[in-house]
This record gives sequence, structure tokens and C-alpha cells, in this order.
Amino acid sequence: MKKGNIPEYYQEELSLTDSNREDLKNNAVIKFLSEKKGYLKDGLKYVTRYKYYVETLKDGRRIYLLRPTFLNKGIDFQVWLEKYDGNIDKRPSHKGIIEDLMSEFHHTISVTITRSNIPQVSDQWFLIALN
Repeated sequence: MKKGNIPEYYQEELSLTDSNREDLKNNAVIKFLSEKKGYLKDGLKYVTRYKYYVETLKDGRRIYLLRPTFLNKGIDFQVWLEKYDGNIDKRPSHKGIIEDLMSEFHHTISVTITRSNIPQVSDQWFLIALN
């Protein structure tokens, strides 16, 4: 955040229960487009920050999307987990997510993560979760 910016924080529930990927993406984008924009008031820049709670885990911790991100390209977000590291919210790594899935489903998953195949990794996680 640049010096002089005043953040305004918003927290909302975001249901991601759509039956197909196209509806899921469309509904997320529509929600993001409805966010309040930053504004100037009395020479100060007010910026908005959104936290969308998308899922609650068995232990009560919540997964949330944080917007906007550092890239701020319009539709980008970060995935965070409450109390991921003790009492600290963190962004889980791809490796951490794969390890959690392996322990949850008692399977061995072999995935090589590179920038070019991250969408395929997401597809594999989705398919594993359905099995």
C-alpha cells in the first residue's frame, strides 16, 4: 500500500457451489465487479480491500479470497487460510495443498508444478476431490 492510502476493509461470504466451471468463474467475476472502488476525499486516497470467505473446514478454520492483490490486474485474488501457521493466516503453497489432499484422501499424488501447468494442477485437485 502506498504511503497516504487509507484502506477500507470489507468481509463477505461468497458461495462457490456452482455446478460447472463457467458458472463458477462468471459468478466470481460478477461479484468482483460489484466491489466498491477506491476514491479521493479531501486530498486523501481511500482504497478498498475485500476478504471473501468461500469455505469452512471441518476444524472451523475458513478459506478466503483476498482482493485486490499486489498485481492489481482487475480480477486477481489470493487464496488464504485462517490460522494456517498456528494463529497466523497464511497463503498455502501448492506443495502444502497437495500434501493436505494426499493426507485427506490417502493417495499419492505426483505433480510437477510449473507456471505453464498450474491450470492442469487445479483440474487434478478438483478431480481428486470428487473421487
